Amino acid sequence: MLIEGKFITPDNDMSDINNIRYKVFIEELKIKEDMICDGLDEKALHVVIYENDNNKKYPVAGGRIIIEADHGLISHVAVIKDFRGKGYGDLVVRMLVNKAFEKNIPIAYVNTPINCRRFFEKIGFTSIDNESKNFNKEYKKMVLYKEKNTRKCM
Repeated sequence: MLIEGKFITPDNDMSDINNIRYKVFIEELKIKEDMICDGLDEKALHVVIYENDNNKKYPVAGGRIIIEADHGLISHVAVIKDFRGKGYGDLVVRMLVNKAFEKNIPIAYVNTPINCRRFFEKIGFTSIDNESKNFNKEYKKMVLYKEKNTRKCM
């Protein structure tokens, strides 16, 4: 089995990213589609992770980062349920973070559901504010500074 991580820009075919989001956020988590389709994809750099098995390529995980002048904001990180526990989410986040840091962006942020906080802590993110509510869930804003990035997948 071969794993492939691919960067996608908004002018590329976004169907694999959109299919992952639909399966995870809308079908599984029951988040309303208008909350996921926020109009910011055109400003973002996306990552898709593919699992290749017997010459068939399956999109299994994805995420995006919006890079501003002094920070990157990671969001929409999703792994299809049957493919969790294989490190694909970790790979998505590290690819996005490393791309931002390669562009000399010093800080990466994520606004994550409280129950996903430990996932981001393993990568090196730390909490920077109190919880907030979004999508009827509690969220935590977290940050990773370039100098604390380890580049090792978990």
